[in-house]
Amino acid sequence: MKKIIAVAVSTLALSSALFAKEVKNVKVETFVVKAKKVAVHAKDSLKSKKIAFLKKGEKIEVIYCNKFGWCKLKNGGYVAKFLLKPVKK
Repeated sequence: MKKIIAVAVSTLALSSALFAKEVKNVKVETFVVKAKKVAVHAKDSLKSKKIAFLKKGEKIEVIYCNKFGWCKLKNGGYVAKFLLKPVKK
């Protein structure tokens, strides 16, 4: 029993280490706000608390956008993807 627990703990530690490494290597993309005023939400939902506002033309860094059209910002919060325009490199 002790051996099984030790294996489970070491597996969990290894997977946590791999996940932490994966998060560090996230590709951040830059977007420009294309709407006049955009709310930054605490969660990926219109019902969640608004934690900040962005103005048209502001550049923001996005970690990822989910399949529901919400983009997670590098500095925290979520913005609806249709309100953003990718910056061409």
